[in-house]
Amino acid sequence: METGKATARRYEEGGFESSEETLTEEGPLQIKVNGAPFTVTMRTPGHDRELVRGLLFTEGVLPSGVADLDLVEQKAPESGLTVCMNVRVAKKDIIGDFENRRSLLATSSCGLCGRKDLADLENMPPRLREAGLQLSATLVEPIMSAMRDHQNAFNRSGGSHAAGLFTMEGDLIVVYEDIGRHNAVDKVIGWMLENSAENQAKIMSVSGRISFEIILKAWRARVPFLMAVSAPSTLAVKMAEEAGMTILGFCRGGRATVYSRPERVVVFPSSNQTPGSRT
Repeated sequence: METGKATARRYEEGGFESSEETLTEEGPLQIKVNGAPFTVTMRTPGHDRELVRGLLFTEGVLPSGVADLDLVEQKAPESGLTVCMNVRVAKKDIIGDFENRRSLLATSSCGLCGRKDLADLENMPPRLREAGLQLSATLVEPIMSAMRDHQNAFNRSGGSHAAGLFTMEGDLIVVYEDIGRHNAVDKVIGWMLENSAENQAKIMSVSGRISFEIILKAWRARVPFLMAVSAPSTLAVKMAEEAGMTILGFCRGGRATVYSRPERVVVFPSSNQTPGSRT
């Protein structure tokens, strides 16, 4: 259930009228690992399994290749919505001291705000090695349009973000929505891990701006290209350079601005060189 209804009073053309508005759902989800509390995140209910798996991976708690992952849901009796997910996993698969990674609340607007400290940010993933990988600039518009076409909750409410994964040829892999930008990213990464699509997912699209944390999540997912409707931050650009990622902002209206590794974005001169080819 991604959207709900609310009674409101709308002002228009000098007067008020009652209206029934569609709003994006937001609710808490407690995440536990082997019964121990990890975080409470505010998210749009739905696709919680993908969210939890993606979040634990991008937070560096679980590696990508965990096959035996058992998630136990606890639902609220009155609404039937999931309010807690307990991840049961072998201790050997847990990376480090996960209980010190997060505080008890991460808001839907900023996952980084929930960290207890920034010490773990020094443990960055290996730099991406994608020598010769090139993206056709002509794919930017159809990729962003494909994501936009799947933003059903946004079309109804105007209050949700989206993230998508695509192949180097611009083929859509998955799109998810959430009230939180980072939650939408975690959901598509979680789906990628659940479906062993790491080798196909080369391009990520996001509906908002590019922040430090979005870069970190895409970096950990080993995605070399990131496109966004809006701008990146200064730290996001610096981190993208460090990661070996190419990020594109203001991807709308047939335009895009490349902020890092611009040599990877090209206009192919002839039909004998296709998007995603290696030179």
